[in-house]
Amino acid sequence: MGIGKRIREARLARSYTQEELAALLGVTKGAVANYESGVSHPKEAVLYRLFEVLSVDANFLYQDVPGCCDRPALSPAERSLLENYRRLSDYARETIDYLILRELSAPAANSASLQDAGNASVLSLPSREREQEVLSSSVMYLYPFLQYAASAGTGVYSGDMPEETVEAPFRKGADFIIGVSGASMEPLFQDGDRLYVARVNELQPGDIGIFSKDGSLYVKKAGADRLISLNGDYPDIRPDSGDISVLGRVLGKVPL
Repeated sequence: MGIGKRIREARLARSYTQEELAALLGVTKGAVANYESGVSHPKEAVLYRLFEVLSVDANFLYQDVPGCCDRPALSPAERSLLENYRRLSDYARETIDYLILRELSAPAANSASLQDAGNASVLSLPSREREQEVLSSSVMYLYPFLQYAASAGTGVYSGDMPEETVEAPFRKGADFIIGVSGASMEPLFQDGDRLYVARVNELQPGDIGIFSKDGSLYVKKAGADRLISLNGDYPDIRPDSGDISVLGRVLGKVPL
């Protein structure tokens, strides 16, 4: 068995079409179709680009090739967890990393503590502890605050709109904070979340950013030819009419 099935699986997990992946790899759409069907195999340079673009490694792509990889193949459940992890913000990933290390360092004690927690949020305690490390503890900063972002597209934005300010824990690289309204980016972001944003003019496919189109603001994942909603109940946004401009890259959620 070849690697075509795994290329297709990784492409779909990143929400790329064959045409989008081809553009990122510098090959034709037909070449990507041939890779996935097993008609042809990507050359070495394209293969390395595949690892980067799809955020996979040789162990993932070649796991079905007998005798190729020493590591055991990931189970479907493990692959699902990995893909969900890759969709998290940097702050959320750091929280998960903290939990894993905490469990490995003292599994018996932590198992008891989780049982005692009952219906309480398991993430609340490590998130606060990790927040002190990630967000410079009690260091607070006054950020410009835009209240007009909307993942469902209900916000209205004007470039000369006055900004308010809000105090929040310091986040390196953040230039302003923006609010989320709507559910199109669930489960990554919820209605009412506030996000740290770094001002940039360009984003790479796969980045989560703040975009402006036709007087509305959106928080979306950048695609090769569209803005992607993570919630399947909401459509993606394509630049059929009107320009789409980038306001910034989302760094993570502001802790409550």
